Amino acid sequence: MGGTSTDVCPVEREIPLTAEKVVAGVPVKVPMVDIHTVGAGGGSVARLDAGGALKVGPESAGAEPGPVCYGKGRDITVTDANLVLGRLDPERFLGGRIALELRRTRSSMRELARQVGLDSEMIAWGILQVVNSNMDRAIRAVTLERGLDPRNFTLFAFGGAGGLHAAELAEGLGIFRLLIPLWPGLFSAWGMAVTPLVRDFSLSILESRPEYRKINGRLLVLKELGLKEMQRDGLERSKVKIRFWVDVRYVGQAYKLTIPWKKGFVGRFHQLHESRFGHSDPRKDIELVTLMVRIEGKGKSIKAGRGVGGGTGNNPGSWVTRVCFSPDPCAVVPFTSARD
Repeated sequence: MGGTSTDVCPVEREIPLTAEKVVAGVPVKVPMVDIHTVGAGGGSVARLDAGGALKVGPESAGAEPGPVCYGKGRDITVTDANLVLGRLDPERFLGGRIALELRRTRSSMRELARQVGLDSEMIAWGILQVVNSNMDRAIRAVTLERGLDPRNFTLFAFGGAGGLHAAELAEGLGIFRLLIPLWPGLFSAWGMAVTPLVRDFSLSILESRPEYRKINGRLLVLKELGLKEMQRDGLERSKVKIRFWVDVRYVGQAYKLTIPWKKGFVGRFHQLHESRFGHSDPRKDIELVTLMVRIEGKGKSIKAGRGVGGGTGNNPGSWVTRVCFSPDPCAVVPFTSARD
C-alpha cells in the first residue's frame, strides 16, 4: 500500500507473469508481473457521494498538495483518518522530520463528519473501513476468484503505509501469518536497486497436441538467441538464470494461461484451468500459443545500513498515545521506543 494505490500479487513458489494487462484502460501485451491494482492508498480522498454514502478513492490528493495533515491539502484522506485515530504519531512522522498538523486535520474531519451527523473519530474509523474493504476485495480477486485460499498464504505488507492496515486485512481474510520487512516504505526502491537485468524472448506458434521433446528443442534455440543478446550487454553465460514459460489454451479458445515449461505441463494446464475458471476437460486437445524464455542476470548486492529509531534523536524514549481500533472506545497504548 502506497500513496495512491494498493498492488496485490499472489505468489506460489514462482512470481506469476502475464502477457496481457490493462493499464489505465489501455491493453498492454508485454511480459510483466501479474499485479492487480486498486485505487486505495494513503492519499486516497474520502468524500460523500450524491446519496450521502462515504466513498474513498480512487482519486488521490497526491504528494502536492497531499493530505490535510501535511499542511496544504483540503481533501480528507486515509492518512488523515489514521492520524485522527492515533495510528500515526504527529511528532514522529518520517522519523520526526515532519510534524503533522493534527489540529487542522481534526477541524477538517469534523466538517466532513457534521454532514452525516457523526463525530470526527467515527467518520475517520468509517474511512478506514471503506479503504480496507477496497483492499480486501483486491486480495480476494487474486485469490478466491482464482481458486486460491488466502488462508494458505502469508500476507507480505510493504509500501509507504507499511503494516498500518495489514493486521485488519489479515483478520478479515482469515490469514494467520503476516510479514512486514524492515523499512517497508523503502522496500520497492530497494528492489529497483538490486533487481537483475531481465530480458524476455518469445516466439509465437500454434502447436496443437505438442510433443515435449520437439517444443523443448525450439525453446533451447530461443534460449541461445537470447544468451547472445545478453552477452552483448556484458553478462556471462555462467552467471544468468534461465526460465521457460509457455502460453497454453484449449483448441478454439480465445484466452490462454501462462505456465512454467516442464514435464507434465499438460496436467498443470488442466489443473490451473480448473482453479482459475472452475472447469477443465482433459479430453480436449490443448494448443501452445507462445514460447517464452526469461533470462536474468545476477542482481546487485547492497548491504543494509543500521537503522535509527523514529522520533527526534536516536533515543525517542517512552510516551503514551490514544489509539482507536474500533469506533468506541479508543485504547490508551504505552510505547517504550519507536524501534518497538
